[in-house]
Amino acid sequence: MSDIEWSLRQAVDAFIDEGFNDGDLVSHDWLRWALSINDQVVKDNEFVLLERMEAIKGSLLKEHRIALQNVRGKGYRVVPPSEQARYAAEEASRHIEKGMRKADQLLKHTRVELLDSAERRQHTDAEVRMASLNGMLDKGRRDVFQAFLPTSRPGQAR
Repeated sequence: MSDIEWSLRQAVDAFIDEGFNDGDLVSHDWLRWALSINDQVVKDNEFVLLERMEAIKGSLLKEHRIALQNVRGKGYRVVPPSEQARYAAEEASRHIEKGMRKADQLLKHTRVELLDSAERRQHTDAEVRMASLNGMLDKGRRDVFQAFLPTSRPGQAR
């Protein structure tokens, strides 16, 4: 595969041909090769690596049911099917928490002194509803992750 031309199909085929197994680490170097990423390509488009990485991850997941999990500083790990549900729950939780933190900061740092009384009521109502939503989400996360706790044998407390 040349560094100049890139094809998602070729990258996916190279991944399959390489024979990666569940739990294997796919190195950044291998991915840069498969995605035809070099310094010039990055210089021309600084988001190219992210775009191509998302494309191959999506294609592998949808077409081959293979999930890749980022391993910071090392590459991507092939998620075994037995871990994919937990990985999905962790990803959802991470995105929800990030969104809730952002919403909290937006609400906390509003210039309420510039709001009229109706706008202040709306703002306070939004804060109360967001706090309630956060509580429901916390409970939901606990319930979801409860499924991944080791099961106990009959008669044994959890």
